[in-house]
Amino acid sequence: MTQALNLGLLGNNVNTSGQVSLTAGVSGTLPMANGGLGTTTLTANNVLLGNGGSSPQVVAPGTSGNVLQSNGSTWVSGGVPAPSTANVLAATASASLGAVGTYAFLSTSFTTNLVVNPGSTAAGSSLLYAGGAVFGTGGNGFSSTTPAGTWRAMGIERSVFACCNHYVYGTVFLRIS
Repeated sequence: MTQALNLGLLGNNVNTSGQVSLTAGVSGTLPMANGGLGTTTLTANNVLLGNGGSSPQVVAPGTSGNVLQSNGSTWVSGGVPAPSTANVLAATASASLGAVGTYAFLSTSFTTNLVVNPGSTAAGSSLLYAGGAVFGTGGNGFSSTTPAGTWRAMGIERSVFACCNHYVYGTVFLRIS
């Protein structure tokens, strides 16, 4: 008799297409096998992970700034991993000449009196690729090629033109844009 009563109540919640209303025709927890999650509540702001035929696994956000990352077998909330030296070197080695993030030994024009302090920026159009410091009036030791973009001086650079002598220095620059 109890079954008949339940079937009768279920019948009252079937629509004209023969489908059961999940809001009125189902109570309790809808199992995974029937399309549910196997749970009645989900914690706010957690990430759901598939868990086979069981209720979903959850990952809490953890500390501010954490990222979702794999530990090799599942997903966890963790800090942003620091880049390894090997990864940085591999990325730098494959970068093209003058690409953003690369370094170059550069100098300003040797015909001007200019000092570039560490941390200051310079347009690539005002710089020349350099081969080393050059003293005197013999060859200048610089290419005629100017790099593109904006560069940050990583050391002091100065070019001094005084009467008959050019004193030209170069330093390492980092391309920042």
